[in-house]
Amino acid sequence: MVSVTISHVIGTVALIGLFITAGMSYQMHFANLREEAGAAQLQSIADYVSTAIMDVYSIGSSAKGDQFLFKTLEIPGQVAESSYNISLIRVTTVSGEQTFSVLARLTWKPTVYAESVLPFNGLNGLGLYNGTLPDGFKATSVQARTYVLSGLSTSVAWYDRAASSITLGLGVKS
Repeated sequence: MVSVTISHVIGTVALIGLFITAGMSYQMHFANLREEAGAAQLQSIADYVSTAIMDVYSIGSSAKGDQFLFKTLEIPGQVAESSYNISLIRVTTVSGEQTFSVLARLTWKPTVYAESVLPFNGLNGLGLYNGTLPDGFKATSVQARTYVLSGLSTSVAWYDRAASSITLGLGVKS
C-alpha cells in the first residue's frame, strides 16, 4: 500500500515539475520574441523620425534668413506593450567622424533599441538640442526636449536657424 502512495506522489511531483518547466520555457521564448518584434518596430520608428528630421532640414536650409520649422511625428503610443523614448545623439564613428543618430529605446528594457544614422556629418554650424535653447529661439508652439516619450503628447521634430547656427531637435507641441 505504501509503495503505491509513494509512486503516486513521485509521479504527481514529476508531472507538476514538467508543467512548470514547460511554462517557464514558453515564457522565456515569448519574452525573446517580444523583444525581437519590439526592436524591429523601434527600427521603423527611428527611420521614420530620421526621415522627418531630414525633411525639416531640407526645407529649412533651402529658405533664406532665420527659420523655425517643425513637423508633427505620427508615432505609435506603445511598442511591445511598453512605452519608449526617442532622442537625438551624437555618435563617433570608428574613423573618428562625428555623426548624428536617432535613438529609439524601450523604457522598461533599454538594451532593446534601434538607431538610425542621419546624413549630416561634417556640416559646420549644425548642432543638436542638448537642453539649452539656441539664441533667438522663439517657438511658442513647441517645447524643446532632449528626448520625447511615446504616448504622452504630440511629438515633433524641429529645425531652428539663427544667423549661421542650425539646431535640430525633438519636442512636444505646447
